[in-house]
Amino acid sequence: MITKQDIHRGWLLCMAIAFLLLPFSCTKEELEIKQNFDYEVTMQKYRTDVEVNKPVDLVFFIQNAGKYEGVQYSVNYFLRQGSGQLYDLKNQLLANNIPYRVQGDTLQIRYTPTTQGDHTIEVEFSDNFGLRKEINVKLRAD
Repeated sequence: MITKQDIHRGWLLCMAIAFLLLPFSCTKEELEIKQNFDYEVTMQKYRTDVEVNKPVDLVFFIQNAGKYEGVQYSVNYFLRQGSGQLYDLKNQLLANNIPYRVQGDTLQIRYTPTTQGDHTIEVEFSDNFGLRKEINVKLRAD
């Protein structure tokens, strides 16, 4: 028959073993706090054949691979081919190769081609941990 004293001894033995194993359960090399998570940038479908001087809405979505606080995204663009202007939704001109902070996980901007022909816009997103993602937008203005 198991007595209360046997249960108490067994409990003390388990606690002693757990206490002795505690220093070996987590070494400094194994402990890692992940602060940067991968993310993906996708884009809503857009018209590729556009008209000169008529704005085209470009919508981007940022999807995180993990959930964490404190992430901030910025975007900048490089006009690689063609001539035109990019604006935010408040109709503020966005300058080429200047980073702008993205509010939330959706970015909507407007591109207005000012010349006929092919237009290529390289849109680059980056987070505050230095991870960069790039999307190329190709349009044809007539």
